[in-house]
Amino acid sequence: MSRAGQTRKLSHRDFLANKAVWHEVIPMDNIAGLQDLIHVTFRIQYLKDVVLPCALDDQTFSTINSIIFFNNIEIVGLLHADEHFLSSVISLVKDSNTSTKKLAEVSAFLVELCGLAKNLQVETRRQFYRSLIDKNLFTVFPVCLQAPDVRVRLHCLELGGLLLSQYPEGMVNHVVFEGSLQANFLLLFVKCLVEDPEAGVKTHAAELLLQLLEPENLDSNELEILHNEFYGEPFDLLISPFEKLNREDPTELPKDIDTWTLYNVIELLSVCVPAHVFAVQRLLLHTSLIPNIASLLYTSHTHVALASLRFLRSLTKLNDEACNRFLFEHSIFEPIVDVFQRNRDKYNMLNSAVIDLFSMIVEVNLKSCVEHVVTRYGNVFEGITYAPTFQKLIRRHQQNCQVYLSGESPEASDKFSEPPARSLELGTDVEEEKWFELEDDEVERPDPATQDNPEQDSLETFSDVPVVRGKAADELIDELFRKRSLSDLEDEEDALELLAAKRFSPVKTVNNVESAKINNKTIVDCIVSETQL
Repeated sequence: MSRAGQTRKLSHRDFLANKAVWHEVIPMDNIAGLQDLIHVTFRIQYLKDVVLPCALDDQTFSTINSIIFFNNIEIVGLLHADEHFLSSVISLVKDSNTSTKKLAEVSAFLVELCGLAKNLQVETRRQFYRSLIDKNLFTVFPVCLQAPDVRVRLHCLELGGLLLSQYPEGMVNHVVFEGSLQANFLLLFVKCLVEDPEAGVKTHAAELLLQLLEPENLDSNELEILHNEFYGEPFDLLISPFEKLNREDPTELPKDIDTWTLYNVIELLSVCVPAHVFAVQRLLLHTSLIPNIASLLYTSHTHVALASLRFLRSLTKLNDEACNRFLFEHSIFEPIVDVFQRNRDKYNMLNSAVIDLFSMIVEVNLKSCVEHVVTRYGNVFEGITYAPTFQKLIRRHQQNCQVYLSGESPEASDKFSEPPARSLELGTDVEEEKWFELEDDEVERPDPATQDNPEQDSLETFSDVPVVRGKAADELIDELFRKRSLSDLEDEEDALELLAAKRFSPVKTVNNVESAKINNKTIVDCIVSETQL
């Protein structure tokens, strides 16, 4: 029995010999040297991660990583070289007699194998995935996506993500050009997003659809075919949950609708709207989808309300004439303003998101939106002063109207001009404000002859101020400080006399009685600070 405080010795050999069990999903005995290579790679990985994680220096750590990297490449190469191994794995998935547990193991094996394939060279990786596709890899997806085990469905979606990230042209070409599988393949992912009960599956399906709809290395004709297939039956199924919403009582969602379904669908639509402008407009503007999504702003589920606001923001930013006309006719901005009024005193994310929406309208100068919201809701915006966005919105509308009445070009109102700032009340005039607004190159530089004596400039600037010293200075200071406010000073000469009797420095008190020269504003600040003591 070990003593208290003594570190228990870990038995790594016992773990590797008895607890680390070698399990084959598919027998690999006929592939020479494969099992030994896998065992060696596992032990090296265990050595790096468990036995010596803190004792390895950078050079040894890099060497071990290189050994593991090249071993994994060799493992994938041996499996790829075998003509029957990968075919037997895919056949096992399609076999209806395969148990759920075995199906989960096989799907996990495929994901791990494709994960190791990312270390291959580009051309070798393409050959590997072409070989998998030729062996009917895509027939695995319908079986796995409809499996009762959630692990199998997650593995299948992860496998699709790996295919899209490492060999996108292969998967997209299969979806676009394989005839009857076009819509069905997209429909499978949409069903996972809409009908699957697991939130993780919904999220993975949404990410996969997003990658699939915006692939790389695809020309415009192929992309148009892909979008036409998506904006058919799959899209109708995608927006079907919104048809069940009750706009008269949007605070309560139907029991058969999951909030994460709504969230993921709206997030997907928010990205598709600016990317697929024409395809989306053809469908969205002829349905009740946009008003139903706008009604979700009233829901108590904040993540759904924020997603709805992001979708409406993406629609507004399009600045499309037909889309704007649809938004205005259906009063889409009314729930936005209404929700903002309800959250007016709450500094939460929904409040900030609404302010950000109107800030975007002002900055981009969406003229039709500016005119619509100010005309209909200007009385609401006038009373909001804690955020400058709404006052800018009103001024933007006024500028647009002035440009229209003056007959200038529409681009003249795109530059937003702020009203001139109010001059400071104490001693600051317009000339001083202009001086502070000058660029560095426009400011006059001091004469190098006086650069070594910075006090000389200030003394020469106020050389006409009389210097009072000694007892007379003390009496003058006492007299001026008996006056309690700036209005009691008869004129500016009193301040200058006080200044001449003292040496003022920002880090020194005003009780240092020597001569000093500063500008009028600093004089006034000095006197005000002293009179307030």
